Order: sequence, then structure tokens, then C-alpha cells
Amino acid sequence: MAPVAGTVNLETEIEKSVTRIFSLYEKKKKLLGVRAEELGKNETFEHQLQELGAQRVEALTAHRISKNDQDKQRADDLFETMERLKREMADIAAVVNALEQKIADLNGKIGTAERGYRIDLGKFFDVQMDGLVAVYNEIAPEFARIVTDIEALYRTMMKYQCGNTNGWWRDARIPTIKPRDGHIYPPILDTASREFDTASNDRALELTAAFKEGGYMSRFDK
Repeated sequence: MAPVAGTVNLETEIEKSVTRIFSLYEKKKKLLGVRAEELGKNETFEHQLQELGAQRVEALTAHRISKNDQDKQRADDLFETMERLKREMADIAAVVNALEQKIADLNGKIGTAERGYRIDLGKFFDVQMDGLVAVYNEIAPEFARIVTDIEALYRTMMKYQCGNTNGWWRDARIPTIKPRDGHIYPPILDTASREFDTASNDRALELTAAFKEGGYMSRFDK
């Protein structure tokens, strides 16, 4: 369906909104990737810390038994390594916290951008609907007249008892459409209504009179 004229500026705003939303999601994707890397390093450091802790206990135990200065030095070295890992993990925790704050801020911007996009898109759809309904309301009365004429001719054919009436099932409804109006209105035409019966019967009488005037008789004994 081609866009209704006059929506160029609105389409441009929608395109800008889409570009901005994708840009925000790309930034979020990058931040999530960095966060995943930091959490992966933290998990590795946790395992290393556990292993180093076990090794330090083993060295301390050996020193307590042997009084060997090398065992004491090894325990001290392991302690320093463990402290360095703990500082690294503290830094990771701080970085992850900062990343999560940035991600939360981005989520807020994404939510705002998406709401703006949906508002603009809704306006665009409203314009399309207005255009289509305007066309519909132009042609609906003519369609209603044609359907009424079909029923009128059907009745005339039945009166004359000639012609093939197959294909017309008296099943047509032309609704009333008013954009953004939640009220229910009577249809423009409904073949099941009394109004349609009256209109089509009146039209059939006009056709019959016209046919008689033209010399087309339904019966020759009257």
C-alpha cells in the first residue's frame, strides 16, 4: 500500500527513530559484551583464589612442621598473589557495577525511544487510515446503490419468472467507518435490514414500471 501524500516528514521522523533505537541497542550490546568478559575473568580469579588458598594452607602447614624458611616465604608469596587477585576482583566488581548502571541508563533511553517510535508510527498509521477511509466513504454510497439495484433486478426477474438469478445470495453489508471513533453506527447498507427491503422493493417497482413502459410485459393476460 502506497503511503498517503503528506506523510514524508512523518516517515523521516520514523526512520530517525529506528536509526536511534538500533544505535542504542548496539551500545547496549557492546556494554553487555564487556560485562560478560569481566564476569568471566572474575569467575576465573575465584577458582585461582581457591587453589592459591589451598596451596598457602599447605605451605603454612609445612612451615609449622619443619620450621623451614622456604615454606614460610612460599606462603607469604602466595598471600601476596591472593591479595593481588582480590584487588583485581574488587576492580571487576566496581567495573561491572558501573557497566550495569550504564546499561540501566541505556534501557531507559531505549524505552523512551521505542515509545516515541510507536507514537510516530501510530500517527503514520492514522494518516494511512484517514486516506483509505476517505476513499471508502467516497465509493461506499455508489456500492450501496449498485447492491440495491442488484436486489431490485433480482426481484424483477423473479416477478417476470425469467433470467438466471444464481449467484446473488442477498448477503452484503457496508459498514460505517469513522477513524478513531469508538462508537457503533448503523451500517450504510445491510441486506438483512428492513431498510434495505424497503429501498430495494421501491427500486424494483421503478424498474418494473420502466420495463412496462418499454413494452416488456411480465404477463399478457392482464
